[in-house]
Parts: sequence; C-alpha cells; structure tokens
Amino acid sequence: GITGSGLTAKSVANYTISFKQAADNTSALSITPRPLTLMANAITISLHSTPPTTDTASATNGTGLVNGDTIGGVTVTTPATKTSVAGSYSLTASKAVFSKGLASNYTIQYVVSTKGLTIH
Repeated sequence: GITGSGLTAKSVANYTISFKQAADNTSALSITPRPLTLMANAITISLHSTPPTTDTASATNGTGLVNGDTIGGVTVTTPATKTSVAGSYSLTASKAVFSKGLASNYTIQYVVSTKGLTIH
C-alpha cells in the first residue's frame, strides 16, 4: 500500500520513487512510470503482398521491461503498399499491447525503424 511516509509493494522496479514534503501533509509520494523505448522488429514480405498492420517490438534502451512483463504486439504503419517496388521501407510502431504487465507502468517512446520492412 501507499501512505504518506512509505510504499509497501511486491515489486517497485517499474517506478522511480521520490518523496517530497507537501504543505498540508507530513510527506507526499510521487511515482513515475519506468521509461521504455520500443522499435518494431524487422519484417520481410514478398513483392505485391499487403504490408502487415501488427508486429512484435523490442526495447531499444537499457531499461527495458521488468518483472516478467511482456509485449504481445504493436500496431505498425509503413509508407509501403501492396504496389510498392522491392526495397526497404520505414516501419513505425505504436499502441503496444501487453500480454503480461501494464502499459501504464511505463512511459513508452516509439522509435522509427528506418529499414524495418523489406519487400523482395
């Protein structure tokens, strides 16, 4: 539980915890979600195939997921279409769906994978 003077929890690794004195309280508690940077994993499709709208993603920074949290998938967008020529295209992830854990435990930043989609 959370009180004005402390925090008792099974695990607090998802948070940065700082205590600040409040004017009308002997102490106040501030919890900041853990930073997480995600990038869509590379995808290869055949020429004239429709680019996917979902993918998996990987953490790109050292903090990553904690406490066994897992991401089941992300929404992806790309400028490539079914009629695009063979080559590499950017892939942008968004809207991570957690299969274990909560997105609200993290401040998620998405990084564009500049050559994330390959059409061959």
